[in-house]
Amino acid sequence: MGRPQATAQLGADGTAATVYLRTHPDRVPDVQAVAAASASPAAPGRVTVSRPSDLLTARNEAKGAMTGLVLVGGVGIANTMVVGVMGRRGEIGLRRALGAGGGQIAAQFLLEAVLMRLVGGLAGLAAGALAVYAYALAQGRPPSIPLVAALAGIHPAAREARASPTEALRSA
Repeated sequence: MGRPQATAQLGADGTAATVYLRTHPDRVPDVQAVAAASASPAAPGRVTVSRPSDLLTARNEAKGAMTGLVLVGGVGIANTMVVGVMGRRGEIGLRRALGAGGGQIAAQFLLEAVLMRLVGGLAGLAAGALAVYAYALAQGRPPSIPLVAALAGIHPAAREARASPTEALRSA
């Protein structure tokens, strides 16, 4: 917010007691390194630069955990599909002999991998909901999953469930 807006809308007296900066989470250390000198070049030691909020820290940790989980899930699906293809060589040979093309066979296995990922995501969602209810009951609290939390959990799960296994492995 500029000085004219702060004065007009908030009744500011022209001096700033607190300055809030927002930056990309990966750039926070760089901003912290220069913020004090930029805010008060004459006396940078009088400026306090605090760390990012706990919410930002939790977000970064969750992002790292999700990346690891996606990688583990993708590798698990790939491993299952390799074993499945190797165990079904006879079926693949028979389908080829009956005229199925390589693209049709590849599409079948891709569809199976996507369905496996979707079912796994839904099972994880159900297991998470059951864990919330079990924990709440063990603590003597009424079990509930807030709508915002449920949507926040469902959105990335649904997005990942729709992604192709090759895309998931490529991003890992």
